[in-house]
Amino acid sequence: ANRIMIVAHEINENLELASRNIPNVSVTTADYLNPAYLVGADKVIMTEQALKQLEERLG
Repeated sequence: ANRIMIVAHEINENLELASRNIPNVSVTTADYLNPAYLVGADKVIMTEQALKQLEERLG
């Protein structure tokens, strides 16, 4: 099964509740994203704001 990681700049209640109902989907924020999460995912979906946060964090 494909494991999907959704990376958002913030997790609101709707996103959290919806992701619980979909098998093999995990949600995190750019602040908490780490390499272990990425290695375990087959696909990564990232919001534009999360990507900007990650770019700032990594310099």
